[in-house]
Amino acid sequence: MKKNELISIIIPVYNTEDYLDKCLKSIINQTYKNIEIIIIDDGSNDNSKKIIDQYMDKDYRIKYYYQNNSGVAIARNLGIDKSNGNYIAFIDSDDYIDLKFIEKMYATIKDDDIFAICGTIDVLENGDKIYNKINQNLIETFRGIARYRRLINKKILINSKIKFSNLKISEDLEFYSKLMIYNNMKYSIVNECLYYYVQRKNSLIHTYSKNQEDSIKAANNIIEFCKNNNKYGAYKDKLEYLYIAHVIVGYTKRIILNGITEKEFATIFNTLIIKFSSWHKNKYINDDEYLPNNYREYVEYLKKKEFTNAITYIKEHFQ
Repeated sequence: MKKNELISIIIPVYNTEDYLDKCLKSIINQTYKNIEIIIIDDGSNDNSKKIIDQYMDKDYRIKYYYQNNSGVAIARNLGIDKSNGNYIAFIDSDDYIDLKFIEKMYATIKDDDIFAICGTIDVLENGDKIYNKINQNLIETFRGIARYRRLINKKILINSKIKFSNLKISEDLEFYSKLMIYNNMKYSIVNECLYYYVQRKNSLIHTYSKNQEDSIKAANNIIEFCKNNNKYGAYKDKLEYLYIAHVIVGYTKRIILNGITEKEFATIFNTLIIKFSSWHKNKYINDDEYLPNNYREYVEYLKKKEFTNAITYIKEHFQ
C-alpha cells in the first residue's frame, strides 16, 4: 500500500473572480488530505486576491505567490519550483475537480509512470455537461492530449528537465507530449471523468488570432525534442500525425475562421506541408479511429488542394 505522500496542487490565477470560489472549494475539500495548494497570482487586477485571502484564513495548506503578468506557462513553472510534493496536479482557476480527483489519481499512478490521466467534463455556458472519456488512441498519438488531466510524477519531471514553453496556446500539448516521449509512454489511466473544464467564450483557445501560430511552434518543438533525444525514428508516424492534426488541420481551421482568402490560404498551406509533404498518406490520418467524423470531408478537400471547398466547409460547420 502506498504511503500518504504529499501532493502539490498548482493553480495559476489571472482575473477569475467569478470562478475561483468554486475552484478552491473543490480543492480544499478533497478526500485526500495531504496536499499543498500553491496559488500563482499572474498579476490579477480583479477581486481574485480577496477571494484567495479568505481561503488562506481557512486553510493553512494554501501558499500564495505573486508575479507580474507573464502567462500561464511561466506561472506553472514557478509553481513547479515552489512545490514540495512527490506528485503535482495543475488546476486552472476557472475549472474545478471531483472531490475524489486526487485520491483516485494517486491510487492509480505507479512509481515508474510519468503521470496518471483521467477524463474531463466540459461545462457549457448553459450548464450542460459533455463527458470526455479517455481515448487511448488520441493519447498515444498526442492528439487531444491537453484535454485530459493528470497527476504528474515530480521525480521524473525534474529528471527530465522539461518545463512549459512560454506560448499563448499549445504549451500543454508540448509539455505533456515531451514527458510521454521522455518516459517511453509509461503512464496510468483512470477511466473516470474527474475534471470539470469550464467553457468560456473569451478563453484563448476559442479566440482566433495570431496566438494560434503557437500551435505550429509547439509541434515543431516536440519534433526537435525527439530528434535531439534520438527518438525521432521510433515516433515518426505519430509525430507526423501530431503535425497533421494540430497544424495542417487544426491551425488551418482556425485561420479560416479568422478570415482568409483562398490565395492566402493556399500559400500558407503549401508552406506548412513542406515539413511532411506526404502527409496525406499517414496511416493515422487515413484511419477512421483517429480522424473525427466532422473533419473527414475537410481533410479530403485538403488532400486535393480544393481550397475553396475547404474554406466553405469550415465556415459552414464550425462557426
